[in-house]
Amino acid sequence: MLTVMTLKTWREGEETFSYDGSVKTGTTIHYGADFRYRATISASDYQRLLQKFASGEYAVGTSKTDPPKGSVGR
Repeated sequence: MLTVMTLKTWREGEETFSYDGSVKTGTTIHYGADFRYRATISASDYQRLLQKFASGEYAVGTSKTDPPKGSVGR
């Protein structure tokens, strides 16, 4: 059975995104009007992220155009 989670974005307003999957299996993220866009993050991508950022705390850096230096977004 496929479980799809729908969450609100950090941006003000009522924007949402949904995803299915897990860190272990990879995820597909659906976003935009009527969830028409999608991004896929593989299990191996998650493992690389976990290894890279395991040594401390980092800013998330969600800006698409100017994430803070040293953040996950950069």
